[in-house]
Amino acid sequence: MPPALANLIRIQCGAVSAEQALAHGLCRSALRRLSAQWHKLADELYIVGEVTWHAFAWAALLRGGASASLGGGAACYLHGLI
Repeated sequence: MPPALANLIRIQCGAVSAEQALAHGLCRSALRRLSAQWHKLADELYIVGEVTWHAFAWAALLRGGASASLGGGAACYLHGLI
């Protein structure tokens, strides 16, 4: 795995999209091989490693696109308010 992709996955608590993986140096065949070991949440959306609340939150943001944000109880939980 390219170091830049490993770093991105770490920053995003394990969540990664296929688009991100390809943009960070994986070819399609490497993505197919690696993603067979990852947790598939939706088409081209994965969690690498342990499935946690933070990984799901990141995956939701990736799925939602550039204008996505956490709100309500999720935002309160993220900031330690609940």
